[in-house]
Amino acid sequence: NLKLTAPEELNHNQTAEHISMGHDRNVGIGTRYATHKLTVNGSVMATKVKIVAPDMMPDYVFNKNYNLKSLEEVEKFTKKYKHLPNIPSEKEIRTKNELDISEFQMKLLEKIEENMLYILQLNKKNKKFESENNKLKRKLADIEKDNLILKSRQDILEKTVENQVKAKNKRWHQFWK
Repeated sequence: NLKLTAPEELNHNQTAEHISMGHDRNVGIGTRYATHKLTVNGSVMATKVKIVAPDMMPDYVFNKNYNLKSLEEVEKFTKKYKHLPNIPSEKEIRTKNELDISEFQMKLLEKIEENMLYILQLNKKNKKFESENNKLKRKLADIEKDNLILKSRQDILEKTVENQVKAKNKRWHQFWK
């Protein structure tokens, strides 16, 4: 049902039903003025969309000289600005009234890769804590074992002293009788 029409031939009632092509070869669907190579006024449904790979992928996150912010810095930033670092805020997106999907996907991938680095850091810390915890458990077991030995020796000493006191008291009573 769509008809290809030059924009100057469209009136406002026809724009939703027509495809227009301007002198600059920009194509508009459902709009009188195509401001980009393809401008669509409405939703687009597709089973697959391919975007040409950008010049730079965020693998730079894994370079040794990459300045990965600490989680504390990220927390401070998000509390202050209410969005993630290097991700545009809602206000910025609404002000531009557009979102570059390719650029945004790369920024999201950057955040995913940064999250992987945080996970790896936390995993190292967790392994270190597990190792320290196991050492402390072994020390505690040794202390508890030593404590049992000392308690046993204390009991023996107390019995020995008690028996010696009884024997001394018995001799003392026999002496005075």
